[in-house]
Amino acid sequence: MAETLTAGRERIYLQDFFDRIAFNIGAFPPEVIDTYAKAYAAPGAMKAGFEVYRAFDQDGEDNLALLAKGGKLRVPLLFVAGTESFLSTIAEEIVAEIADKGSLTKIPNSGHYPAEENPKAFAEAVITFCRRR
Repeated sequence: MAETLTAGRERIYLQDFFDRIAFNIGAFPPEVIDTYAKAYAAPGAMKAGFEVYRAFDQDGEDNLALLAKGGKLRVPLLFVAGTESFLSTIAEEIVAEIADKGSLTKIPNSGHYPAEENPKAFAEAVITFCRRR
């Protein structure tokens, strides 16, 4: 149903998505939204995008089973969240649950898309993390 409702309306759907969960909406000017909309208008693209959400329940079950079987990740992990994203409120809990060597960086002035909303701070966080490894 989701694909049917968004067919030919990809730009409207995506604009609403960015408007609701981005903090720095200026990171998504019309030409950027147009680029996303064109990509999602391709055959099968919206279906693929929606499949991520359709898989959430199964992903949760699979992840819990993997944690029970193999334990936490033992490789260094960087979790990046925008300070204005709903993820920033649960990020520490997520990192502690899944990784022995996890770290969290919260990117200021960004919501759900820190790489786009504050690219300089995002890049600095990733570079700093990599240099420490």
